[in-house]
Amino acid sequence: MFYLLGSIVNSLGILPVIAVVILFVMVANLKKRVKNLELNSSARPSVPTEQPAVQADIPSDMQTQDQQLKPDVPQALAPADVPSVISKPSVAGNVFHWIREEWLFKLGALLLLLGFGWFVNTNNWLGPMGSTLLGVFVGTVLLILGAWRIKNDLHQGNIFLVLGSTVILITVYAARNLHGLFTPLTALGLSFLSTAFVAFVSVKRKSIGLAVAALILAALAPLLVGGSGGGYVELFTYLTVVILGVIWVVILTGWRPLTLLALIMVGFHSLPVLTTYSIATKSTILLFIYGLASLFYIFNTIGLLKIKDRSTKADVITAALNGMLLLVWILAAAQKEWQSLIIIAWMLVFAFGAFMIFKKTNKKDALYIYTGIGTAMLAAATTVELDGAVLTIAYTIESAVISLIMFSAMKNHITGQKYSLLLLGPILFAFNDIERFDRSRTVFNEYFFSILVLALCLFAVGFAYRYFGRNFARKGFFGKLYIGQIILGSAYIYILLWHSLQNSFDNRSTAAMVAIVIYTIIGLITNIYGKLMHQKVFLFYGGTMLVLVVMRLLLVDIGQMDQGRRIMTFFFIGFLLIAAAFGTKKKQISNNLEN
Repeated sequence: MFYLLGSIVNSLGILPVIAVVILFVMVANLKKRVKNLELNSSARPSVPTEQPAVQADIPSDMQTQDQQLKPDVPQALAPADVPSVISKPSVAGNVFHWIREEWLFKLGALLLLLGFGWFVNTNNWLGPMGSTLLGVFVGTVLLILGAWRIKNDLHQGNIFLVLGSTVILITVYAARNLHGLFTPLTALGLSFLSTAFVAFVSVKRKSIGLAVAALILAALAPLLVGGSGGGYVELFTYLTVVILGVIWVVILTGWRPLTLLALIMVGFHSLPVLTTYSIATKSTILLFIYGLASLFYIFNTIGLLKIKDRSTKADVITAALNGMLLLVWILAAAQKEWQSLIIIAWMLVFAFGAFMIFKKTNKKDALYIYTGIGTAMLAAATTVELDGAVLTIAYTIESAVISLIMFSAMKNHITGQKYSLLLLGPILFAFNDIERFDRSRTVFNEYFFSILVLALCLFAVGFAYRYFGRNFARKGFFGKLYIGQIILGSAYIYILLWHSLQNSFDNRSTAAMVAIVIYTIIGLITNIYGKLMHQKVFLFYGGTMLVLVVMRLLLVDIGQMDQGRRIMTFFFIGFLLIAAAFGTKKKQISNNLEN
């Protein structure tokens, strides 16, 4: 057997063998699923509704006493009332169970497949044309046999159908690539017909495992029959037809995971074009990608609108992958001058889908996915058009606006604060802008405004959630995130003030002295306000600022300032601290006397 397998690998290549293994594993649990469905759909045994009659020889007073003493215990429990704990078997257990069940039948099918792989490769018996015709004929017979056998035995029928379609695929592969008998379009057409028949039977017999096998066969067919003369226009035309067939199957059956598998198939066949082919080929295929992305978007959105209770994982993942695939293709294949406009157009499409889905179904997971895709597209369009500090400014404004829009639309400050995490990108970008601002030796430049816009946006978001979100519960990380946003915004203001003074004064010691005095005044004001108004946040904020100022003076500035500036700074800061402490104490005493 291993010798035959090695011969097939050497003659046909590794792909057909891999295809065979994948297909047989994909139908591994079909029979077990059918049995479970039969058990679930079978009629449950009836439960007697009347209590058994009491024996006549027992006095009635004793019956009454006995009933009072006994607790209310049901006489019988239906199987449905008994909680059952069913542990799911492991993957290895499923594979072992499938191999053990009718193992002779599966072994015979595998040997038959290997034999046909060897047969269609030889020219000694019937020649290339004869072996090809015989292979197609036998595959067709196996398909018909599987369609007949599936009526009585779903397991054996599925194996016959997959075996027949695989025999046709291997035969067409050998005829096309080894003997040159078919054109790529003809070979692809024969392969599509065999897999379409398998899909048709899967719909008729309601076998999702068989439908998955048919889709995998359809995905492998271009690899087996493409050869060196296959064009990518023909390939993506074929993929479009397959996607339409998948949509038809999902409409009839409701097997939504097939849509996700179909999208993965498109992404799999897109990789060679994206990595190796010219921009002209990519631009042509981009038109197919637009069409396929539109099909997935429309069908997925309609599905999300129809499912009222909750979104399936397959729908959510399909939406995310569809947006990612589309964005990658636009950035790789679209003309540079049109990329931003194309991305913005698709962003509006996904934003409209998010709005419609949430308005009709109130599904937050679908809303997050669609708005996330739209946000990613907006960021990509911004990156295409801008760079440097201007890019940081654009990212900052976009992130803040998206957060506030989601807060306004959802009427939920937690949701809005989750979207405010988009500001993490501009916050990280700002470190580079701060360094460049320090080296510029000027004040009002693009880096100044980049840091200023970031600080103002942090203030705007923080105060918006502080005041407009006061009617909501302030619980958890996102409930109190506005405090951190306001503090972080003030920190960027202090950084901006420090570097602006450093760039304004010729002597940096003088700039540091002025900045430290301003920091001290701000810290005192906020600390006194927090102490008098019993606001712990302001009290802690002001105290932290004063501690940092003193640490800066003792650890850094004491060695950098000259004697005069050092004396003036320490005298002035010390006087401010003593005066503030004295004034605050006096105010507290007067308040206590009034009370």
